[in-house]
Amino acid sequence: MSKKLFLIPILLIGLYLIACFFGPIAYKGEQETKIDGSYPLVYLFLNDIRDWPKWYSWSKTDPSLKFSSGGREVNVGASFTFDGNSYGKGLVEVLESEQDSFVTVRMKNNKWPSDLMLNWQIIPQGNQFVYVKCFARLKKPIPFFKRALYLAMPSKLDYMLKEDMAGLKGYIEGLVQSDFGVKQDTFKNKIYYGIMEPILSSKLPSFFARAYPKIYKYLDSVNVKYIGPPVNLTLDWEGTSGYVYAMAALPIEKNIRPGIGFDILEVKDNPCIKLEHYGSYKTLRNAHAKLDYLFRRNNQVIDKPIIEEYVTSPSQEPDTSKWLTNIYYLIYTGGQKNSIITKTKTLDDIKKEEEDQRKQELEEYNKRNQ
Repeated sequence: MSKKLFLIPILLIGLYLIACFFGPIAYKGEQETKIDGSYPLVYLFLNDIRDWPKWYSWSKTDPSLKFSSGGREVNVGASFTFDGNSYGKGLVEVLESEQDSFVTVRMKNNKWPSDLMLNWQIIPQGNQFVYVKCFARLKKPIPFFKRALYLAMPSKLDYMLKEDMAGLKGYIEGLVQSDFGVKQDTFKNKIYYGIMEPILSSKLPSFFARAYPKIYKYLDSVNVKYIGPPVNLTLDWEGTSGYVYAMAALPIEKNIRPGIGFDILEVKDNPCIKLEHYGSYKTLRNAHAKLDYLFRRNNQVIDKPIIEEYVTSPSQEPDTSKWLTNIYYLIYTGGQKNSIITKTKTLDDIKKEEEDQRKQELEEYNKRNQ
């Protein structure tokens, strides 16, 4: 009896060593999917970690999973942490981000033997769909005596990658195929008075909160009437950094000389696609996804600016489902650009110019008197 008891741990150790021998040395996985959508959209949703919880498969397999955003939301350094019963605690961090084509992510989990590196490659196929490939690998080999603990890990990670790709595909295709009110229209000439500023897209609400009151106050002070709801004019954007060059503005009857710190922009008659979007401002990205896809599918070019017209004020209607935002995508016709921007100088600009002029005059004076 004592000999049998002595042999049991030896047998268990032997079985464990055999399992280590047949266990995984490392992990490499690859998945590919075809997505009906534009490659800039796929890149934006991978580059912006705020969208990950919306398509990531982990929430399905672990309902207890909680996500917490890190300090940065887009591009290199963007991250979020997670905590759940099945997946444990960990971190997801963007390490590389190449414009519209490639994203590398480091995934750390206290239940894995080392960090998991994910490389997302976006391959456009015309303007209607893209192929997305995901390559995954463990950063370090699994130590021999721990391999028995991870016998099931390769199949679990393969399943996770497959479900992640299906989630990304379903999320993006759901956005571009949503039933929105889209129609061909003509944008009528308007003059906008407002404030321009380059700003992170995530900071736009705070920009509007401080810009619109200034615009209303100034126009009232000079007795200029505004003839429509407030708008956001997107003049330029950078997908990698998340910055947009935005103008918070009001339409006015006629062109006036802008005050210091304000700007005038005239948008002339132009064919456009108009989308009437009902819902919270947080869902506007869904509408833009739809319009971007339609333009690329029809081989049309977007002219600047992109116009968001906030018809319904939150103070007038508490029900977010009834908020109406008209979105206009101007169609570039190949002629002269339809937007004319008059940028005024700020007080700091004027001071700097005067200082530079004084320095130049002093240098010329010293040269003459040498």
